[in-house]
Amino acid sequence: MFHSWRYWAHILQQMPWWYFVLYAIAINLITVAFYYYDKQAAIKRRWRVPESTLHFLMFFGGTLGALYSQKKLRHKTRKKEFQMVFWGLSVFQAIIISYLLNA
Repeated sequence: MFHSWRYWAHILQQMPWWYFVLYAIAINLITVAFYYYDKQAAIKRRWRVPESTLHFLMFFGGTLGALYSQKKLRHKTRKKEFQMVFWGLSVFQAIIISYLLNA
């Protein structure tokens, strides 16, 4: 059954803070690994990671890993459509986090 945002905010606030830290570290490391693999595949002209997969990882918390990878690897920085989705997801996440922290 679907629960309201307030319900989920309450549940999340009851969890130990270190769950979030571990999750954030894991999802961002996974995101960096996917970006690195995709960059190497692009260089070697091999099968690429679908952009939807990279967006999926960003949606579920890998935004900082994605930003780091874009800057450090210089990967996916020129594609306007990709960048629009990236920054859109970043703003969406900021709104959700702000709501959860203030609920």
